[in-house]
Amino acid sequence: MPRDRQRFTLESGPKLDLARLIPSGAGKPGSHIQCVLTYGSGETITAILKLSYYGGLLGLSFQGQQQAFSLVSEPRHFGGWQWYAICPRTGRRVQVLYRCQWALNLP
Repeated sequence: MPRDRQRFTLESGPKLDLARLIPSGAGKPGSHIQCVLTYGSGETITAILKLSYYGGLLGLSFQGQQQAFSLVSEPRHFGGWQWYAICPRTGRRVQVLYRCQWALNLP
């Protein structure tokens, strides 16, 4: 008899999209944005963004843990700014942050 197994995908966990997190027109350097995100699983994440010229900081708080990401921006062709988080492991720019569903149950 085959063993039951459950596969978790990246998309099954919480997703944080910087384009949606920073409202249109609010991503100006010098802005401070704070919001609380609640997901279908009941998980709550608090995000604090501090934006400056061509950089910034994204602080996340969830389940008593905290994590920070550096932010960089580039001017858009027709005005405004495009914001990216810097991956702490690879140094790559990313616009969407995912967390695996299985990571929710880790101590």
